[in-house]
Amino acid sequence: LQDELPAIFSFCQRLGLAPTPDWLATTTGAAMAQLQSRDRTMRVSEFRRLLVGLAGLGWRPSPEQLGLIVDRSYPQLQSGYFQVHDCVEVAWALAQWETPMPPNWAKVFAGAMMRQRRHFRPASLGSLLYSLAYLRAGPEPNQLQQLLEDLRIQFDDATGDDLANVAMALVQFGFTPDDRYMDDFLIALKQKLPTCTATGLSNLMSALPAMGSGYRLNEVAADATARYDALMAAQQTSGPAAVEAADAQQNEVVAAAVEEQQQEQEQAV
Repeated sequence: LQDELPAIFSFCQRLGLAPTPDWLATTTGAAMAQLQSRDRTMRVSEFRRLLVGLAGLGWRPSPEQLGLIVDRSYPQLQSGYFQVHDCVEVAWALAQWETPMPPNWAKVFAGAMMRQRRHFRPASLGSLLYSLAYLRAGPEPNQLQQLLEDLRIQFDDATGDDLANVAMALVQFGFTPDDRYMDDFLIALKQKLPTCTATGLSNLMSALPAMGSGYRLNEVAADATARYDALMAAQQTSGPAAVEAADAQQNEVVAAAVEEQQQEQEQAV
């Protein structure tokens, strides 16, 4: 059963099945036992799939269970086999439980992330930084600056939501890029606003005012607000399903980009 747990969790999510309390207690108990076992070393892919499955079920760990998950993550992060998709998905899973990570975990995670920095694309970096902001586990300022410089040369490949995620994360981290970087970021963001979902526009409306002021920033913020208002007006006319469908389509694009990157990395190993 233990080896099949991630597949079982994923199957339930794909079918939209709501587990009963007894089933959930049994399967999550087995998952915790698997994490606690020292009989064998868990592979990174097993660890990632198990956490994503648990988070996707809507299950919430107790403080003791979360402590076990965090403790068992250290060997994975330090293994040298933690790739971009592992970083993105593990951080996402942990963020679902809305509990700040210990400072040492943030440091170890940042080490794993920086070892993979040349493989990041805008979608994966934006998603990861957004999750780390929820976990209060941002990288060190010099590491964050390096990641932003990597992002700069990929602005053309980014979507509006990718950049919105980065903007929200920077605000949560309390990190303000220098003026030249902000100009480049805002120019790229203005070009990408038409690709933003309602969620991305909402994030920008929250983040941009906290990132400073100036003509260009205020212009982009006003444009984001106008586009958001137009989407909300469309929702009143067409119903919530239209906006939700647009958001879902954009999320599928991001997921496809992350999956493509995962396949490329696995082929390179």
